[in-house]
Amino acid sequence: MKPNCYLIGGTRVLTQCGTRLLDAGVTIEGVLSDDPAVAAWAGAHGVPVHDPAGDLVALLSERPFDYLFSMVNFRILPGAVLDLPKTAAINFHDGPLPRYSGSHVPAWALYEGAPRHAATWHLMTEAVDAGGVLLERWFPVRDHATALSLTYEAAEAGIELFADLVPHVVRRTLPEVLDTSDRERRFYRRSARMAGGGVIHAGTTAAEAVRLVRALDHGSFPNPLGLPALVTERGAVHTLQARLIPRDETRTGTTVLSVTTTAITLAAPDADLVLSDWRAVDGSTLSGQAAAQRLGIAPAPPSRPSRRSGWPTSPPPRSSCAPTSRGGAPAWRTCGPPRWPPTTSPRPPPTTGTTSWRTSPPRATRASPSSAPSSRPSPSASARRSSTSPGPRPAPATSRSARTG
Repeated sequence: MKPNCYLIGGTRVLTQCGTRLLDAGVTIEGVLSDDPAVAAWAGAHGVPVHDPAGDLVALLSERPFDYLFSMVNFRILPGAVLDLPKTAAINFHDGPLPRYSGSHVPAWALYEGAPRHAATWHLMTEAVDAGGVLLERWFPVRDHATALSLTYEAAEAGIELFADLVPHVVRRTLPEVLDTSDRERRFYRRSARMAGGGVIHAGTTAAEAVRLVRALDHGSFPNPLGLPALVTERGAVHTLQARLIPRDETRTGTTVLSVTTTAITLAAPDADLVLSDWRAVDGSTLSGQAAAQRLGIAPAPPSRPSRRSGWPTSPPPRSSCAPTSRGGAPAWRTCGPPRWPPTTSPRPPPTTGTTSWRTSPPRATRASPSSAPSSRPSPSASARRSSTSPGPRPAPATSRSARTG
């Protein structure tokens, strides 16, 4: 008699692994899924499809079976279900265990700067992601990886790794459980959020900001963790791209270096940080100048030119926005501690006083000996333009069960 099993979950992970089982002669008694792509695959292979929200104990008790495979399954499976397979209930997890247990672990691995990641097949127990690890495959985290790309990489590694599990299924056996007793265990709840909900403030280093932006980058798919936001007392804007430019010297605070049509460049304590691809809180697209105006930040005006040469005698000073400790998290000194959500509508930045901010970067011009260059540039027309961002698209192709990873 052939070994048999049930599959629960969805996405390409289920269909690819299911194909490997069928090719090896394993009988799939049914698939529990609401994924249309899985339903189409099952129909093409003559596999019954069942409602995963139904009475699983009653359904799975109809006939004996050897294995239950959970693949990208978001439902918590009770112990009564896990006890039904004669050999084992096995789950796919898109992260290394027990270090990255729980939900959204590729994003957390990126935010924490993990140098490598893993795909895991493990036994299912009533404790979430606490069952013994049967198989794991490690791979390096690429420099420009995002939450979306790392999730896909883990899924592909898991599909390839499943080929090592299939021979055991054919023999109704299990691989030897790996010893992970010397590893740290951390659990990430589905409700957990990083960096206070994705806030970039005056005390955030460039390295952390870049990790945060990539960890919250789910491409065009719905984002379960939120969007990174640059916040001042004037308001908040979302930024979807971040780039770090190394710098030799360190700084004690954060300063604004430049504002362009597309980007705002900051001198963070550890390196320079270029932020771009701006969105308002309502989802509309913003230019760099429009984002800076809403935040009330801009570079300081250039110094007076030398009467003898007609050129400035020193580089333009950088506007100080060093962090303060008032109110907990560091804040832009000239703008006050950040609040979220903003309590007031965006206002034009002040134009008088020693801490004057401007809505666009100053333009250095050659001055005549008898006159000084104007310190008030014309506002950019692009600062007033915006367009609507695209709406959400279908969910990503890989994830974890809230109960089983």
